[in-house]
Amino acid sequence: MLAAAIAFAGFEIGRHHPPRRRPVAVRPLGDPAHATCAQVGFGRKRFPRASPAYNLQAAGALAGAYLDTGSDPRVLKAGFSLMLLSICNQTLDPTYQPETQARSLADRARDLSVQTRTDFAQTLISLAGTEARGGEQLTADKSFTHQANTVCDRAAVQIKPLLRKLSDPTGAFKTPDAQTLNPLLDGLNAKLQDLASHSRAANARSFVTDFTGRVQAIGRDATRLARLNDHWKKNAQRAAFVASGIAQKQLDFGPSTSNVHDCGTVFEPS
Repeated sequence: MLAAAIAFAGFEIGRHHPPRRRPVAVRPLGDPAHATCAQVGFGRKRFPRASPAYNLQAAGALAGAYLDTGSDPRVLKAGFSLMLLSICNQTLDPTYQPETQARSLADRARDLSVQTRTDFAQTLISLAGTEARGGEQLTADKSFTHQANTVCDRAAVQIKPLLRKLSDPTGAFKTPDAQTLNPLLDGLNAKLQDLASHSRAANARSFVTDFTGRVQAIGRDATRLARLNDHWKKNAQRAAFVASGIAQKQLDFGPSTSNVHDCGTVFEPS
């Protein structure tokens, strides 16, 4: 009778409290650094097979190459984890591999952390939230960069000779030169503005606004310099001051055109 009661109690307990199933073990990724968004972009309906475990495997593989920065390895891994999520959350392609983009941002974070003397991992996390691109966005960025460089490279053929004359210390740049240069500068600006208006690149409009603003400033100063150079002997001192200001504006193009390289070289001394 007692044995029957114990057996019945066991049956009832088992019926109301089924044994807990152990979670299915996640297999290690064969090549975690080259994982796809379908594997690491968890939390999105378009990536139903992605998992946090895969995300961390990929983040750990990427973090291993930056341990020399001296950052806490756990924070470093978390930073790459956030970056992978940020990149994949902005792309529609499950097969996209965010590894190349993540490494590029990490290299940039390394440079920034050295320049600003900040922790690499914290810089990485900041870039993960502000600079990450989806696969489609990255394609648009590259397309805009290529097209803008083509526009600037072609414009440089006509503009550079006049810029060399502009910097001639003997006052060679006169009003007819300014009348030739300014339409060329306006044409360059117009082409870049048209390009930016049709581009889906993330920074196209901000780049063009900054760049064309600087170009217009050079054009205004060039006109002023030309008028002074028309009577150069009389105005040599003032002309030298204006020419110095133009040269400084030309040098300022370096930081603003780090991606659209050929646009910066139009205004580099040569």
